[in-house]
Amino acid sequence: FQALLRRYCGEFLTGSKIKLAFWAGKISFHSISLKHEKINQILKSSNIPFSIKYSHIGSLEIDVPWKSLSSTPVEIKICDVYIVLKMEKV
Repeated sequence: FQALLRRYCGEFLTGSKIKLAFWAGKISFHSISLKHEKINQILKSSNIPFSIKYSHIGSLEIDVPWKSLSSTPVEIKICDVYIVLKMEKV
C-alpha cells in the first residue's frame, strides 16, 4: 500500500518520510514540500495569478476511521506550513 500511496501523492509531494499504519487508519508524512512544477501547471491552467517558488510542510497526518467511515469524518492535520508565492501575469 505504501508504494501506491507514494505513486499518487508523489505527483504533488516530494521528500516525504511516510509512516503508515493502514489498518489502524493512520497515515503521516513528515518534512515534505510541494512539487512546484506540477502545482504551478494547475494554477496556470486555472488562471490563478500565482506560482509557488518555495514550500515546506512539517507534517501531514491523515486519520481514517475505517470502522465508522460512514458516520465519522476523516481528519487531516497539516502543521508548520511555509509557502512562498509569486504574483504572475495572467
